[in-house]
Amino acid sequence: MLSCSGKINRKKRFGAEELTVQAAEEFLSELAINREWKLLGFYASLFEYAYKTDFLRFNGTGTSGFSIRVDVEGKGEISLCTLYRNKAIDFSLKR
Repeated sequence: MLSCSGKINRKKRFGAEELTVQAAEEFLSELAINREWKLLGFYASLFEYAYKTDFLRFNGTGTSGFSIRVDVEGKGEISLCTLYRNKAIDFSLKR
C-alpha cells in the first residue's frame, strides 16, 4: 500500500475537516439507501482508514468527490487517490 512507503512523512499531521466528515457520512448514507452494499463497504473502509490515519489528508465536500493526499519527504504533498462523486476512482501519484 502506498501509504506505508518509507518515504512518507509521518511527522506531518492532518485532520479531516468537519465538512469532509459530514460529506462522507452523506455519501455513505446515499450508498446505503440505494442498497449499493459492496460499494458501501469499500468506501466505508477507505474513508475510515483515511480518517484515522493522521498522516493522510482526507479532504472533500462531496460535491465533486474526495481526495486522499500524503506528504512525501523531499517531494511535498501528493494525491494517492481521488474519489469522484460518480463513484469513479483515480489511483495516481500526482501533485
